[in-house]
Formats: sequence, structure tokens, C-alpha cells
Amino acid sequence: MIGHSAIGDGPALLLHAAGSLSAPRALPIGTPFTPPSTQDTLGEPMSTVAGTPASGLSISTGAASTTAHGFEWHNQPVLQPIGGAVLRTPWFVRAPRRDVISEGRDAVGFGRTRTPLDYFLAVFPQEQLKLTSELKSAALVSQRLRPTSAGEVLKFFGILILATRFQFGSRADLLATAPRSKHIPAPAFGERTGISRHRFDTMWSAPRSSRQQTGGPSTDDASGERYRWALLNDLISSINNHRAALVSPGDTICVDESMVKWYGLGEAWIAIGPPMYIYIDRKPENGCEIQNAACGRSGIMLRLHLVTTAADQPAHLSADESHLLHGTADFALFSWPLGRNGAHCLCGLLL
Repeated sequence: MIGHSAIGDGPALLLHAAGSLSAPRALPIGTPFTPPSTQDTLGEPMSTVAGTPASGLSISTGAASTTAHGFEWHNQPVLQPIGGAVLRTPWFVRAPRRDVISEGRDAVGFGRTRTPLDYFLAVFPQEQLKLTSELKSAALVSQRLRPTSAGEVLKFFGILILATRFQFGSRADLLATAPRSKHIPAPAFGERTGISRHRFDTMWSAPRSSRQQTGGPSTDDASGERYRWALLNDLISSINNHRAALVSPGDTICVDESMVKWYGLGEAWIAIGPPMYIYIDRKPENGCEIQNAACGRSGIMLRLHLVTTAADQPAHLSADESHLLHGTADFALFSWPLGRNGAHCLCGLLL
């Protein structure tokens, strides 16, 4: 027996079949059914049959609102920003020679744009570069070696930054002129930078960036912690002061910590380590913790703070800060000098 469909053949038949598959199926006869209430909203309990959720799961529902600490808290998204609206603020850097670096202004004259070196010199204090070259030269001369200069120290910094782009087992691998693979070029740092391996090792043997008192630790520094941190204090203070004076951040400031991995000084019998060794479960590396703040729009680091031991921290706090909790004092260290223009401060510190 042959019949004819009123829908027709071809695409119309296919569309009808697809619609019948996507349509909701009718429940079998005798299935209990409770129609949805007109008052159901997001966050209300699911429709139930005989007092049990249709899914068979027990769902706990809380109050729609509650009051705590003088505020009324609602179980719904907050559509109004807390603390009022924050206007978008452009960032800028007052560079040397009365130049201003800002967002979207990379051009410096006809047909020339700023180089990475221009940006580095704009945010790195020149006084610190001079101090580093003087201290490093004094250390080299004491070993009867040739002194260095500010230009060579700047090139040494560049080599250290360039080394982070290569994977190597020893520093000697960075001067190899033969590639290990045809897909990876040879590092050839000697040819690229003009500093030989012997000169690089000589510069590496005299790491000086801050003044350290002579005669060893003082009598009130039995562990020698402050004496050892003095090798970095001038560098950190110089960077913080320079960027506070010349860098104006945008409307978003990010505060977080960084970990500098400690590899050790040598074999197992060398017990000396950093003055403060920190281990955090959620961090992939262990060693020295550095708390820092950066502009959320430009990515420029604004402040640095070394995390020292609990016995050393009170020596760096003012009279007002000494009465604050540890987490509050750390947050205030970054937020008040940087958020003076009404910026958002996003904190990711483990307080």
C-alpha cells in the first residue's frame, strides 16, 4: 500500500523530521507532574513532587539577604562598584631630557621609535648604575683585575636578561658557537655581546650594587641578617624612589609576590643560605620572596619589598605601622603611595 504525505518530499520532509526530534516529548500517561510556579526566580528551590526535588538531590537554600558588620548582603550580583566609580587614568613616565613616555607614544622624531634600551634607561636610576660600577670596580681592583665602567655594567645587565631566553646547563653553554640542533641557533654570547667568557666570569665574581658597612655585623645583629641584606638595600631603595618620582601609574595597580629560586652555593656541606628562605605550597619555586606592585595598564613595576624574618621586620616599620597587623602593614606599604590618584588596587599577596 502506497500513501502520500501532505508535507511533501525533499527538504520540507527533512525539516519536519528535524523539528520532531527537537520537540519536547510527552510524558507517559500516569506520570505525576507539577506545573512551574509563576514566582520561580534565580536562586529559588527547584520544583518538587511530594516534597522531594525532581532531581532527587537535596538543595540547601539560604536567606535572600543578611546583615553583617553594618552592611546588608544580598544573594545577587552587585551592579554598582564598591567605593564609587574610578575614572580611566593614563599612565606616563617622565624620561630624561624632558621626554614623556605614555601609552601609544613610541615615536621619538621622524621615522624613529623607542627601543627596549630607551625604556630600560627611563625606569632604571642612573645614580644606581653609577654606584654599581664604582662598587664593582673597587671589588675588581682589590683582586688586581681591570675595573669596569657604567657602559660595561649596562651590557652585563643585558647579558643576564638575554640568558633568560635560553635553556642551558652551565654558563659555558651560552658561549658555544656550534648549535645543538639545526632548529635552534647557537647562543654565541661572546660574538653577540663582545664580552668574552673570562670577562663575564670576572664581572660575575664581583656582584656589588649597595654599600655594606665594614667590620662585619653590628653587636645588635647577632644573626648577621641586616648585614647581609645590606648588599641589596641601596638597589631596592633607589629603584623605589626613582619610580615613585618619575612614573605615574594608571587606574589599576596589581600587588603580588615573586619567588627567586635558591639553588644553593655548592655541595651539601655548605650550610650557608639566604637570610630568609621561604617555602609556599602553591609556589613552584622556593627561596627568596619579593613583594612587588606594578601598573596594571603598562606592566611597569613600581615598588619592591624584600620579605625578611619576623625579627628583622619591625626595624623597617614606622611608629604608626608597628601597631598594624602584618598583612595590613604589607598592603599599606604598596597601596597608599600608589593609590593616591584614586586607582584600583588588586592584591594577590598571601597575607
